[in-house]
Amino acid sequence: MPEPTILFVDDEPMILNSLRRLFDDDYEVLTADSGKKGLDLLAKHEVGVVISDQRMPEMLGHEFLSQAKNLRPDAIRILLTGYSDIDDTIRSINDGEIFRYVNKPWQASKLTETIDLAYKLHKKLIAEKNEQARAEMFANFAVLPPLPQLLLIDANQARLEQTKFLLDHQYDVCVSTTAEEAFEILATKSISVLVLESFKTTHIDEAEFLTILKTANPDIVSILLSDVRDSELAKRLVNEGSVFRYVVRPFSDEALKGIVGLAAARAELYKQSPAKNIRRQENNLTGFRASVQELAHPFPELVEKVRTWYEKRKTY
Repeated sequence: MPEPTILFVDDEPMILNSLRRLFDDDYEVLTADSGKKGLDLLAKHEVGVVISDQRMPEMLGHEFLSQAKNLRPDAIRILLTGYSDIDDTIRSINDGEIFRYVNKPWQASKLTETIDLAYKLHKKLIAEKNEQARAEMFANFAVLPPLPQLLLIDANQARLEQTKFLLDHQYDVCVSTTAEEAFEILATKSISVLVLESFKTTHIDEAEFLTILKTANPDIVSILLSDVRDSELAKRLVNEGSVFRYVVRPFSDEALKGIVGLAAARAELYKQSPAKNIRRQENNLTGFRASVQELAHPFPELVEKVRTWYEKRKTY
């Protein structure tokens, strides 16, 4: 049986040597000092986890991971960076669909646990690929399916109504202005896509809201709309909230409709092939799961449970 293979891409030789020493005993380690060389290796090798630096000449990390996603869609992608450029961070979420965002300098134990978890998720994706393919054979319906259910959350009532009007023709749209009301809707309706801009609450912020949601229903595909470019928020959205897209205003109505359409397609994919949902697989492996019943009344018990989980977890 071949050794599990991981790929590190970084333009600094000392970083690559350090990473190789850290993982050489447990993995077949491939290294590349540029995105182009990394893509060449991906074309030749079955790689389970791809870890890339962000700041590299010629091709930035998020650009490399975006191409890596197309070349090896079953490989789990992780971004390493010593910088906090918010534009790069947002692109890594929206283009590379990364699994984790790790700051340099990293903690060796947490990085090891993170990559071990990533490889376990990759193995589960591969092991269940045949079942996924069979499920996809039945993705086309003989009759038109019902409209996907979408939840809009925004404390700004006027903006909420405007967004609802924009999407009402393509989706069964529910609306909420508070986190509490949103959780009740999420616990009782089959929501496919969640679009969150803001809500009225003092208990949690948007990133923690999505983190709590993902412990109970990882199949919901979430989009965060914001006026703010916030690197720390973006990292939390990736590492804890598993956000699908982070979209900063201004954007056009057509752009928003396109992004929601992508999210609806991803939700349908998860419905037809649950094994392709990496967050669902992660919840199963780590045991960080809550019930839909808990989601209906998350304050304070579920909130404290989720906070404790994330304070104690060994991965990034």
